Amino acid sequence: MHSNLSSCYLKMGELDKAMEEAETCIRLQPKWCRGYYRKGMVFFERKEYVDAATSFYQGCEIDPSDKKLSQMVEIVRCE
Repeated sequence: MHSNLSSCYLKMGELDKAMEEAETCIRLQPKWCRGYYRKGMVFFERKEYVDAATSFYQGCEIDPSDKKLSQMVEIVRCE
């Protein structure tokens, strides 16, 4: 639920709310990589690329096969 809310807020440009929901998702489900992806996307939209990379890497540590996370790691490396 919080992951989806984070995504919705992100699409609406409500970055603070998107971050809050991503962090809630991580707090409630720390072993689920999607929360780290959402948090990384908020950082990415804020152009905070080091923090975005950190979040994406944390997600990759949980699920190395997640293609979205892997793609974002590559994109952030180019920024």
